[in-house]
Amino acid sequence: MYKEHAKFKAPSPAAVLWRYMDLSKLIAMIHGGCLFFARADRLGDPWEGATSPVNVTFRQVLDLQTGAGYQQLGDLHKSTLRHTYISCWHESPHESAAMWKLYLSSAEGIAIQTTFERLRESFSKTDRDIFIGKVDYYDPMLEMWPEGNILRQYLYKRKSFEHEREVRAIFQDQPELGFERAEPAAEYGLNITVDIDTLIERVYLAPTSPAWIARVTQAVLDKFGLNRTTVQSSLSADPAF
Repeated sequence: MYKEHAKFKAPSPAAVLWRYMDLSKLIAMIHGGCLFFARADRLGDPWEGATSPVNVTFRQVLDLQTGAGYQQLGDLHKSTLRHTYISCWHESPHESAAMWKLYLSSAEGIAIQTTFERLRESFSKTDRDIFIGKVDYYDPMLEMWPEGNILRQYLYKRKSFEHEREVRAIFQDQPELGFERAEPAAEYGLNITVDIDTLIERVYLAPTSPAWIARVTQAVLDKFGLNRTTVQSSLSADPAF
């Protein structure tokens, strides 16, 4: 279930969150009653779980001064990559043209729209501890990134990703052997049971979606008893002159 984290910045309960995906992923989500969490090292950003060069230099200085072994923090953070699982959401009161283009591989796309309150409540069916927080964006060449928490490391990204306005749901395996020696629980990610009816507030259709996608999407929602009506993207509206 959802748990608050002392180091996480949570959105307001009414904050609007979006997850853009292909129709096939929506069907899999509803059919399985699960939300997919990708393994951190499979997200495609080589800086996942990393820190800034400024931090590394600072660790080196501390080690020279104290001999405390601060540089071992880097090894610890690296070892958590295969045991950290993340579900990424976009925070915005409006749908995003950039997100449609970034996350859809075809015209057959949809977006789930929810709120932070709905997202956190949807995890009532899982025994895992799920933490949710807003991502902070830094310039790694100029700024230190806060350290001291192996989960918080996954809520820092480079400023070049600021347009994503990302909110992340995160959990970690806690292997008894230690992160560095234990095998990961999954190769690419894990499905976590959620309350789909709580999670999904609206389903939006991509601006380029053909008419048959609307029919199929609505049929899927109806088949699984979700009392939702699909919403056509406002970006597909004809311009006025």
